[in-house]
Formats: sequence, structure tokens, C-alpha cells
Amino acid sequence: MEPRRLAFDTLLRLEKTPQRLETVLNRNLAAHAKAQPRDRALATNLVYGVLRNRLYLDHLLKPFLRQSLESLDLPVLLILRLGAYEQEFLSTPTFASVNAYVELAKKGPAKKAKGLVNACLRGLDRGRKKVKLPNSETNLNQWLSVRYSHPLWLVNELVSLWGEQEAQSWCEANQEKPAPTIRANTLKTSPQVLTGLLADHAKEITSHTLDPQVLVLKGLKGGVMSLPGFDEGFWQAQDPAATCVTRLLGVEPGMRVLDLCAGAGGKSGHLAELMKNQGQLVCVDPSAGRVKALKENLARLGVKNARVLKAEADKLDAKQMLYDRILIDAPCSGLGVIGRRPDLRWRRSSQDPKRLALLQSEILVKAAEMLCPGGAALYCTCTMMPEENKEVIESFLQSHPEFSLEPAPDEYTKDCWTKDGFFRTMPHRQKSDAFFAARLRKKA
Repeated sequence: MEPRRLAFDTLLRLEKTPQRLETVLNRNLAAHAKAQPRDRALATNLVYGVLRNRLYLDHLLKPFLRQSLESLDLPVLLILRLGAYEQEFLSTPTFASVNAYVELAKKGPAKKAKGLVNACLRGLDRGRKKVKLPNSETNLNQWLSVRYSHPLWLVNELVSLWGEQEAQSWCEANQEKPAPTIRANTLKTSPQVLTGLLADHAKEITSHTLDPQVLVLKGLKGGVMSLPGFDEGFWQAQDPAATCVTRLLGVEPGMRVLDLCAGAGGKSGHLAELMKNQGQLVCVDPSAGRVKALKENLARLGVKNARVLKAEADKLDAKQMLYDRILIDAPCSGLGVIGRRPDLRWRRSSQDPKRLALLQSEILVKAAEMLCPGGAALYCTCTMMPEENKEVIESFLQSHPEFSLEPAPDEYTKDCWTKDGFFRTMPHRQKSDAFFAARLRKKA
């Protein structure tokens, strides 16, 4: 296995397909199952490092090119980004690193540009320490954008929402490599037993402050999916903010519960667990691939009370059944998870939130029709954009007077509720993904 080749292939594939970063990377790594752990780790580091620092790397490269970055063929640009990342952030000797990327260019679609790759990366080695960032005093937003590799339109939005210091803290947190987190599945084990099972696989295992059922694995030895207990259904890889919104819905054994946008079933499995496998849980997703993964995941976790439907959430027949609780994990821009999924920074535009808000509102209205009188629904997203969050809820409440906002803080989330009654997490405050949630109660 050539780790730099695998990283290059992964980045190139991501530019040409809407598939998720982890899907593409894991598929490529699976093709080299017998590769040395250090090579797998280097390939993973290169992929995430380039995506997490892309704008900064481009800024470093510009002075050492005679043409614009935009005019470069994509394979050439990706090789230069990889070379720049390795020089700036890793300890590889420069001579070895440059030669490796020149050889990579020779063997692939960038072979005609091997001279350019060599000249640019050697120039970068000699002069990168002299490259200056934008002036933070005259244009702080531009400085934040380049320094922390966030699109300028997103930085502008963050500063507008929360001010300069909060925006900088947010961006800084997104640059940190998050420690993996997993939720202990209490249908089959406990956090204490699971901690003992995994003790030899991480330097430190602690409970997350948002949810004691979520374990933070610091200094993990190897990949998350290689940990024992996964096939047995003892745990689910999940961010603590995601487990919070499931818990805040307030399900109980025996209830009729609807997971309206179930995806691969992380929250569905947690709902079944909170219901103690008692009652009716209906999980809905429109994608055949995700429905297959959902069924497999629920079976692995030992879920017995779930029924899976392949359907569009906003097309369901509200007359079939009314539910006591409904979770609406709405399709969103995902800008709250760009620390863990850095590819989303470059796959989203400033127009996405408004476009998605229309679908989110339609799904919420459909959920309202299927909720029984006196029932509760929880609308959530993994983004911080007002168009997808507060504005969706405010518009809904104006047109549905039978609903009211009902905050539900508990001992773990009491600091996550805003004055106007919304649940919100931030990466630099809670060490989690950025989630938004609104709990809604329908009049009896």
C-alpha cells in the first residue's frame, strides 16, 4: 500500500462524487486490509489534514506558482495540497516528501506536471515561513477564513451571529482532531462493562459531560471500527450531542414513536433502547441504501420493537397512525459537523440553508399531522444556520397555534438551552458537534 497514492485517490474521488468522506476513505482502506497500521494512519491523516486545512494550504502554495490555482488540473492541485500539508504539519524530511509527490505525479494523471510539482514544493520548502496571512487588524474575517480554512461566506455568517471572538473559537475547535465517541448500548451492556472491554484499546476512556452513556476514547490504538464489541451490538459510534436530542424527546416504554428521518439508525437504536424494546417504533427513510443499513444496524443492536419504512417523510399518510412522540432529525446543511467531516466545508454554499429550509418546513408540518393530541415532537439539525433552525420553528409556531415550545433541560444539558427555549451545542463549548433542537408540545 502506498499511503500517499491512497490519499490522492480518496481526495480525487471526493471531488467527483457526493459520497461521504468516511465512505470513500473506508472503501479505499478496505482494499488494503493487510497494510501496515502506520501506512493506514498516514493515509487517513493526509486526507483529513488536506480537507481540514485546504484554504490555508492554497494560501501557502500561491506564491510559488506562476499560474493561478484555479487554472491547475485537479490532480496536480491535489498533489500540491498533499505535499504542502506534509511539509507544514508532518515531520517527514522534505527531500523524501518532495520526491514522493514527484513520483506520484509521474505515475498518474499529473505526469505532465511533474516538473511543476517539483519546483513548487521545493520553493515552498525554502519560502513558506515567509508567507504572510491576511492582516487580521484590517480584515479579521479574511484572516479567520485563511488561518482556519473555513469558507469566507461561512466566517461572515459566524461573525454576524456571535461576534468575532466566538466565531474564532468555533473555527479553532473545528481544526482540532476530535476524539472518537461511542454510545454504550444498554440493551446489551453498560458503560462500565464496555469501558472494561475497551480498556486496552485507548489510553484514556471517560464519560462525556453531555451524556454519561457516551464514552470518549482518547489515544485510541487503531480505528474505531476495529474495536471489540461492535459486531455484538455493544456500542454505536455517535456524537454526544446526537444522543442528547434523542434523550430530550422523552420517550417511554410502550409508546408509539416515529423517527421520521432515520438515516442509518444511530438515533433509532437509541430510541429503542430508551423504550426498553417496548412499544412501537417506526423508522422512516427514503433511501434504499440507508434503509438496508438501518435494518442491519437495528438488528446488530438487538432492537426488537422497530418497523422500517422506505418512504419520503413529507409524503406519509397521516391517517395511518398517530404517534406519542416524533423525532424530526431534518435533512440539513450539516455545517455543525465540519470539524468531524471537513469535506462539508467545500461541498456547501451560502444558498443551501434557505433551500433546505423549505424541505425542513414541509417535513415538520407533516410530523404535526401525525402527532397525537398531548404528544411531543423534537425537531433537530446539525447546523447553526438560523434559516434552518430558529426561523423554521418560529414560522411553524405562527401557523400552528396548537403547538408550543417546551424546553426540557436535564442535569447534563442545563447549560445548552438558550433564553428563547432552544437547545444548542457548540464544538468549542461542549466538545461535540453543533446541534440545534426545539421540543414542541401539541395541545391535548
